[in-house]
Amino acid sequence: MDPTTVYWSPNYPAHDQQLLSVIHAIWYFVSGCMLVLGAIIAWTWLRWRRGAHDLFLPTDLIGVFYVVSGVATVTYTGKPFFWVFVVLGGALLLTARLMRRA
Repeated sequence: MDPTTVYWSPNYPAHDQQLLSVIHAIWYFVSGCMLVLGAIIAWTWLRWRRGAHDLFLPTDLIGVFYVVSGVATVTYTGKPFFWVFVVLGGALLLTARLMRRA
């Protein structure tokens, strides 16, 4: 799509394509968060029932998701703000790794 394209409909004023790309990125990020969090809750509950206390998979999933979605969002929108998610995900993965060694 051409980033200079402006969309118009009788119900809404014209929307800038760049604004729409950010809205789409946020929409998909939040949808992905809900899916990942649901999976984490189900997995944690099953592990808890079995008596496990080494629950690092949730942190790994969240960290990887933040890194991947951050890179994908920067690539899709061109907005450098979304590098924040890469930094946060990387920090989570690093701290979880350090905690495993403790």
